[in-house]
Amino acid sequence: MFKSNIYVKFIPTGITQQEVEEKFGEAGAILSVKLKDYETNYNGEKFTSYQIGYVLYEDVKCAQKCI
Repeated sequence: MFKSNIYVKFIPTGITQQEVEEKFGEAGAILSVKLKDYETNYNGEKFTSYQIGYVLYEDVKCAQKCI
């Protein structure tokens, strides 16, 4: 379990992983960034309304600065 991991919800679907790294990198050194589409199912069809992001910082101080 990482204490320096940030969970980010409601990232617009047009945002790339590189853009997330640049923006969140302002708070400190990042070890990894993962983006996942949030899909909802309506009447058998899947829709992606936003993305969920996981940002792992090098240390807890950077993660706290981000928050």
